[in-house]
Amino acid sequence: MHLRSDGQALSLPAETTLQAVVSLARERRLAVIVPATEVMSLCVELPARAGAKLLQAVPFAVEDQLADDVEALHFAIGARGAGGRTAVNVVDRALFTRWLTALREAGLEPDAVYSEATLLPANVGQIVALLDERTLHARLRDGTIASIPVDSLDTAMELLIEGSAATDGEHAVLLYATESGWSRFGEAAEAWHQRLASLRIQLLPQGALPLLAQAVGSAHAVNLLQGEFELRRTGTGAWQRWRWAAGLAAAALLLTVGSGLWELSRLQAERQRVAGQYAEVLNATFGPGTSDNLSAGRARLAEALQRARGGDAAGGELLPALAALAQALAATPGARIQTLSYQDGALEMRVKADNASGLESISASLRAAGWEAQLQGGSATATAYEGRIRVLASGAST
Repeated sequence: MHLRSDGQALSLPAETTLQAVVSLARERRLAVIVPATEVMSLCVELPARAGAKLLQAVPFAVEDQLADDVEALHFAIGARGAGGRTAVNVVDRALFTRWLTALREAGLEPDAVYSEATLLPANVGQIVALLDERTLHARLRDGTIASIPVDSLDTAMELLIEGSAATDGEHAVLLYATESGWSRFGEAAEAWHQRLASLRIQLLPQGALPLLAQAVGSAHAVNLLQGEFELRRTGTGAWQRWRWAAGLAAAALLLTVGSGLWELSRLQAERQRVAGQYAEVLNATFGPGTSDNLSAGRARLAEALQRARGGDAAGGELLPALAALAQALAATPGARIQTLSYQDGALEMRVKADNASGLESISASLRAAGWEAQLQGGSATATAYEGRIRVLASGAST
């Protein structure tokens, strides 16, 4: 996302890669936003010191609140609040190093790195919260930051209210919600109108990044590039001095951890789709219910493969053929196996798909994987298209 010098967006948020950002970041300042779930936010009393001496005192001031060895952690401090308390962000040093290494290997040198939660707007007298489909981030009235995994919005809200300092017992909440967060928790959020002195809800159709980007460089945002990670660039000063240069806010997915989590989620979904198709292959081969116990199903398939290998050299192609078939089915939405048989080195099946092109897509996918796939006729029904496909190892003849 590309920002103007006053923090206004010049482009909409978009998923991209580190390499694609390199050209955008050229001649501009780069701010990177990392997942709040990886950064602990504290608000503590610190001695009246300045600069490096204050940062050196932080580990001793918060050590009793941490489960990990302070030597393995990196600390960054924000501005002192009106109540005399100071925001402190804590992140695993090795993880933070990996983030920066990934950026620099891609040719990116960040000028600031922020936890997403520290970029929440500051609004005196009320809780400011951000709800997505997994987490409720909030800035409490005293400046404390909280990030709570959400299974039940009611439970998460009660924790926020309990931790908020409201001497009059009246709580006001400004709740921002992404589309995915509202889709999952919107009804529960609406019910809190009756339980709070004030609740304002604002939906974020473009996601949270435009909201968070507005706080880049603000006084309440904690830049993690401090101490040993402090940016040392000739001719640069504080963020406020160079905000006239356009900024680029890179979403967490631009980091190794962010892109890794996104990719892991995508791969897990793909794995589930392939597993579903694999279960269909087992059921079609050995009968309904075989996939109820995948381990037993795999063992049965291995036994069948061993028997096939014992009597026919071509039988060794069964397992690879089934694997290729599962991949082809996973890439063809709506396709289902009706029957399947293996004999004399040939895998024959009857498949139902949404249309004839679905059957051709399966055949093409198998051919691309190195198999000979022959579509042997088909017929249309009221709601689908059924056909027979014969699969052989490339170069085999039967």
